[in-house]
Amino acid sequence: MAKAIPWRSWIFTPGDHGNYQPAYVRLRSLGHPGGALVGEVFTGSTSAQSQGFDPLVVPTLVDRLKRKVVVDSKVICEYIENEIPSPVLMPPAHRELIKKHLTLVDETPHMGMLYGLHLSDMLQDKLVVAFAKLISTAHAGQIKSVEAYLADSSLPSDLRPLYEAKKKKTELAQSRVGKSGGTKEGYKEMLNKAHLRLKRWHFIGGFVDVFGLQVATFLSELESDLKATGGPFICGAECTMADLVWHTSLLRLYELGFDGLFSEEKLPKVHQYAMRILRHEGFAQATYLWPYKPVTRNLRRLMAEKKPVQVGKIERVCIR
Repeated sequence: MAKAIPWRSWIFTPGDHGNYQPAYVRLRSLGHPGGALVGEVFTGSTSAQSQGFDPLVVPTLVDRLKRKVVVDSKVICEYIENEIPSPVLMPPAHRELIKKHLTLVDETPHMGMLYGLHLSDMLQDKLVVAFAKLISTAHAGQIKSVEAYLADSSLPSDLRPLYEAKKKKTELAQSRVGKSGGTKEGYKEMLNKAHLRLKRWHFIGGFVDVFGLQVATFLSELESDLKATGGPFICGAECTMADLVWHTSLLRLYELGFDGLFSEEKLPKVHQYAMRILRHEGFAQATYLWPYKPVTRNLRRLMAEKKPVQVGKIERVCIR
């Protein structure tokens, strides 16, 4: 089901904050669809639709043929489908159901759960616990990098509001889930508010878990739709864009040890689906089989079943 698009990827090393470089920020800002910048709300997700535009993150897609910059994962998925419709990943008969699940995954608080790992009572893997401790202080380094750019008089004036918005967003995230300001109560509040917002979208939630309320609600939606369509995929017999995005979401939850949220006892359909979709050959090659350093025993189990993708030299980005 691959689109077979010629492409080239540039790797950013998170700790180096290469995506904070002014040249990259200017490039990414060309894809700004308009509307608010980040820093006004925090639900833990990275959805541009609900959180605002973040000019200092990835991914950014550059369509060189059309000289167009596209930002935000959900928008990029839809853009590729519209520009290269074969093979079809969003068939008209299932488009509304697929768009629903694109939104569910887009609004899942992956970022909030990642930076708030140290606030969770669900962690069992020692490697994840160590990683949680490490990443809980990441906000301080991010803020320091942004402040350094703001203190540089050579930073173009039109980019300053973008850096200020990033700083505001990061300080807000730090106060909610970071080591210096985050609390378990704040973590729960983040998920609760997202759950209430979700209910206003008329999606009906299922079981509730203290440290995965929003995710549990979204997973219960997945359970209901899998039952309704009969599987093995979300749209029945067809593998679509909805399955692609759920692969990435379930992989993150599985990797960090949150697979208890979709155990066979709680959500049997989702559990069976996850065990299939995580092993989907094409998806696996684009995610955990790509050159990657595994950090958890769950991910190592998956990787042990398949051969890793062989690639040439990985080019790390340095924008001038």
